[in-house]
Amino acid sequence: MNTKKFVIGFLAAFLLCVGINLLTAHLMSECGLPAVFGVSARADDIVRGGFPFQFYEKGGFAYRYEFSTSVLALDIGLAFALAAGFGWWWARRK
Repeated sequence: MNTKKFVIGFLAAFLLCVGINLLTAHLMSECGLPAVFGVSARADDIVRGGFPFQFYEKGGFAYRYEFSTSVLALDIGLAFALAAGFGWWWARRK
């Protein structure tokens, strides 16, 4: 197995997972990525994060804060597993 091809495939798939998580946070949060990074002008926006499992939610008129480290670990583990599988497949193809 070619290590260079594995690393390229792994990084491509992992960056795709990170990009999908950022896109999901942008679409699920009320003010998009500015709300996620704390620079939106609204005081009552709701911020959500996580794909495929939501691990973070904060904000709103009736303030709510929810963060789950186990779901975050599951999301990260799934991203690593998918990236490793894609990296293996990328290295094995001719």
